[in-house]
Amino acid sequence: MIPDFESKIEALCYHEAGHFVLCLLFGFNVKRVVLSAEMTGVEHDYSLPNSDDSSVGDYITMSIGGGIAEEIFTGDESLAMDEDRRQVLYVARHLRPHLVATIEDWRASLLTWKDEARRELSKTQVWAAVEYVAQQLGEIEPPSEIVGSDLSGLVESTN
Repeated sequence: MIPDFESKIEALCYHEAGHFVLCLLFGFNVKRVVLSAEMTGVEHDYSLPNSDDSSVGDYITMSIGGGIAEEIFTGDESLAMDEDRRQVLYVARHLRPHLVATIEDWRASLLTWKDEARRELSKTQVWAAVEYVAQQLGEIEPPSEIVGSDLSGLVESTN
């Protein structure tokens, strides 16, 4: 069954809220989350870690976490997960190539990163933050914007 427009928007809000909350949780510099009028997604303002940066795993978990948040909310596979997978594969190929050397390595690594995102998002306070951000995004007519500094305290209490 194809979800109606409002269900798609609500799922998108949860998807992007998952990215946003994990960014804040992992300490990435997030300036804002914006839901565009074209419904193309949410823009995060953060930079790619360096190859020697210990935050590469967090970055990958955050990148896959939007789709996991959407899956937790809808109970179905994410409609927007393909773009997340492309981002993760790009990062992994450039910063952790040994983790994606073969298709089997890629599948195993992807499952590991999904499990890590699921673990983080299933923490009560983290999921409460995702729900709060998703609801805030859903209540504002597109284009909507939430500034990272307005919500950083919400996630700091989960650490």
